[in-house]
Amino acid sequence: GTFDTTKDKMNTTATRKVCEPRVIELLKIIPGSEGTVAYLRIMRSIYDAFINPDRTDLERLFDGFWALSMIRRWRNNVGIGERETFITNVNWTCLELNVAFLYEMVKKGYGKFLPIWNSQYCEDTFRTLRSMTPSGLTQVNFTLIEALERLRRVEKIHEVTTKMKDSFVFPENLKMKSKEETNASIRTEPLSDEDCHKVILKAHKDAELLCKSLGMTSLELCDPEKFFKNLFFQNQSKNSTIN
Repeated sequence: GTFDTTKDKMNTTATRKVCEPRVIELLKIIPGSEGTVAYLRIMRSIYDAFINPDRTDLERLFDGFWALSMIRRWRNNVGIGERETFITNVNWTCLELNVAFLYEMVKKGYGKFLPIWNSQYCEDTFRTLRSMTPSGLTQVNFTLIEALERLRRVEKIHEVTTKMKDSFVFPENLKMKSKEETNASIRTEPLSDEDCHKVILKAHKDAELLCKSLGMTSLELCDPEKFFKNLFFQNQSKNSTIN
């Protein structure tokens, strides 16, 4: 049968749980799980680079470039027609852009703000809006006016959970607060060009060693600009043939 892409939804919470360091460590003892471990490490590195608040700028930079280096080499070991064995090109492009953005922000000393710039805050707001659909209805889409009306209710919910937290007890909020208190404060340090380049070089070297251990035949970094340019010309050629 055909694959229903409408059911292929990402559960962010489950994704974070599956790439927890303890899960990765447990998988390492299972024979033949090297590829799965590498994939989960890539997921974890992306999370640590952009969302995890408990990372220094140097650690954040290493995580981002290590994940990108792994993905580029992976792309170089996969044929263009084998998309089922590679992440989507959209995800790859997003990672290229985000790591470039990460580099610029870290150099400017804005690395500590990265965790609050991720899209999950918007996702949480939309989840709250959808949760306000009356029971018995399955509506998940609504007009802008309806969204604005619900945003007023969202504001009231946040007001109750913050200003009246001493009068009302919300287990979920207590759980989140407890988790936040256990996290170390966001740390940052001034970085020079030399510091950045050393970290990036180490990330590339570490990724190359892992790719080699996984049996990848091509250890060169894939050139994204060249790949997408070739893909564009191939699509243009196909369209011309069809016309």
